[in-house]
Formats: sequence, C-alpha cells, structure tokens
Amino acid sequence: KWLTDNQNHWRTPEALLLKCFKKSDPIYEKLAVDIPKTDARALKGCATDFDPGRLLDTIWQLPMPMAVLHGLQDDLIEAPDEEVWRYIKADKEDKLVDIPLEGVHHFPMLEYERFNRLVTDFLELPDLTHLKSDIKERWKRRSR
Repeated sequence: KWLTDNQNHWRTPEALLLKCFKKSDPIYEKLAVDIPKTDARALKGCATDFDPGRLLDTIWQLPMPMAVLHGLQDDLIEAPDEEVWRYIKADKEDKLVDIPLEGVHHFPMLEYERFNRLVTDFLELPDLTHLKSDIKERWKRRSR
C-alpha cells in the first residue's frame, strides 16, 4: 500500500530504506551496503507499475502450492486482510498457506533467521499445514 500511495514521496533508495528501518537498527547496516548499487529509476518504476489487483489475480490463478510470507511490521506493503485471503484462497485452501512473520519488516530473506530453512521445508513437505504449525510452535517456545 505504501508504494502505491506514496510513490512520489521518496527520491532515493536510502529514503525508501529509511521508511522501513532507523539507521540505528542492526539490519539497516546490512541493507545499506546495497544503496549505491540500487537504481532509483528501477525502484520508481516498480512503485509506478505495481498493480495489486493484477498481482492478486495472478496468485489466484496459479495452480501450484504456495506459501505467502509477509512481515507484520512491513512499512511498505500491508499484510493481506481477510478479504484478500478469502479471494486468493478460493478453491485452494490446501494449496496456499499464509505465513505472517512477527518482528519482520519488508525483507524476510534477511531479517528472518529461519528463512532458508522455511523455503527448504516448503519444497520438501507434502502438507503445507505443517509448515505454518512448525513456525507457530517455534514462536511459542521462544516466548516462554
């Protein structure tokens, strides 16, 4: 949502990164090394051309199993609401699992320590419900 609503409110890759993180956040330093490599025109093009309706239609049409990961603290793209989930899960409850990640912003591949393991589990597990229950169980153990 932020990308489409505010596409003209940022001018540089650094400004976009600062929308997600403070300079004092440990992850900021990891991501900031890519700022000089990032073409501002490419980011602006992504924001300008992004069509959430087309994206949802594409997800809905895909026949294969899918896992949708999203950081609950993402300041660029809102987590899907119930209406969105109902739409994209229509007729595919067993093929699509949503995985909300607490404490994760816009870069789960860098912020979520188990990201690579999660991808491997997704590719290897025959039943996607185990994927989500494994994450919930790990969060329970951490919070005790």
